[in-house]
Amino acid sequence: MKKFLGILVLGLIINSNAFSKDYSGKKLFCLYKGSLDKLKYNKYSAVEFISNELATIYYISTEESSRWKINQMDYKYLVKPARITFGKFNTVYINRESLEFRFHGPSQKCEIKSNDWNIYESLEAILKKIILEQESKNQF
Repeated sequence: MKKFLGILVLGLIINSNAFSKDYSGKKLFCLYKGSLDKLKYNKYSAVEFISNELATIYYISTEESSRWKINQMDYKYLVKPARITFGKFNTVYINRESLEFRFHGPSQKCEIKSNDWNIYESLEAILKKIILEQESKNQF
């Protein structure tokens, strides 16, 4: 009986860590193209894995009622066989096979970036283009 319990406990320990992976330093750029002619209707996000359990999600906010800016939020993440989930409720996640990122709205397609890619500078350049595009259309 003791052998059986020992094997069972050992199996649970090994199984619980089978999919854990340290993604520290990895970066993703994610995009949902909602419109080809209006940049502000696209969704731009990036994910930076800070440690083996903490990631920062960056996203550009261009809702009509908000101040257009780059937001960032830290999340604990958990690596599962098919997904990487962020936060407590598993509603924010990355599909590990397709690299689709589900975060506030429609899924975004992600691409893996190099470790030296500067997330904030890249998103800031996109935000400036969005603002310039909008300003060129404003009549007042």
